[in-house]
Amino acid sequence: MGVIGKYPVQIFYNNLVILSINLIISLYFYFLFRDIITQKGEIFMKLLHTMIRVKNADESVKFYTELLNMKLDKKKRLDDCWLYFLTDEDGTTQLELTANDETPENGYNLGSGFGHLAFSVESLDEFTEKLHSLGYEYLYEPFDLNGKGTKIAFVTDPDGYEIELIEKVVW
Repeated sequence: MGVIGKYPVQIFYNNLVILSINLIISLYFYFLFRDIITQKGEIFMKLLHTMIRVKNADESVKFYTELLNMKLDKKKRLDDCWLYFLTDEDGTTQLELTANDETPENGYNLGSGFGHLAFSVESLDEFTEKLHSLGYEYLYEPFDLNGKGTKIAFVTDPDGYEIELIEKVVW
């Protein structure tokens, strides 16, 4: 066979190398830009955090970390305030607590536009025990939302922001 027999093997080998290099380059750019560009070519957007102003940062951090299992991820000083970034248990969402140096004596007016923050819980019965053991009470006791097993309840944080707790989301 000589040279003629080796030639198809060489072409196959060269094509395999080229395909492998193209695959590696494609994967590199996919992982580099996957959070920016969607498959449709649109800009990818993700909610990173929600910011609320608090009167007493220590009290608020304690509430969110002890009762709602958030972790204090970082604390940052700006010219006129402290920022506290709290992360949920799976690390996907943050809550930014802002404690301004000049905070109104009675706290902030929450207004009528903001409704609530919502957290999922595996068991409202277990959450209720934890809630009471930490000295907190419900704003609205747990109730069945829709007759399909979804139970919700509400508490308020130290500044009066409402927190919805949801067990088993079924629409």
